[in-house]
Amino acid sequence: MELDFISMLGNVKAFVLSICTAVVFAILLVSANTMTMSIRERTREVALLKTLGFTRRTVLLLLLGEAVTLSLAGGLLGLLAAYGLFYPLVHSSKGGSFALAMKITPETPLAVLAVAIMVGFLSAMISAYRASGLNIVEGLRHIG
Repeated sequence: MELDFISMLGNVKAFVLSICTAVVFAILLVSANTMTMSIRERTREVALLKTLGFTRRTVLLLLLGEAVTLSLAGGLLGLLAAYGLFYPLVHSSKGGSFALAMKITPETPLAVLAVAIMVGFLSAMISAYRASGLNIVEGLRHIG
């Protein structure tokens, strides 16, 4: 019965996938803005790291590592929340056959973590690259 209703709606899978893609893109834009502001606010810290002898590559990896770690933490929290919401729904007697069709497969957490890594990396890539090439004197003079 439920499958007949869903088949009447058309290509639901493509529709849901396009919405998810738009949501991930919006999250990427918000995350990139947040990481850019975070790196700009720490211009003096980056200059101090370079003064202490950290190479451009090391500063770049530190900033990218921070962004990916934050993004992975968000992805893990999202996975835990999804599991916490779906587990009672799937295992309740009132969910019906539609609830039984909703499962978190083993591929789902891997896809979520891959998207989280991608979002973290892409959101900080440009601003981290610019910050790693910062001139020490200009960075220490920066007011902001």
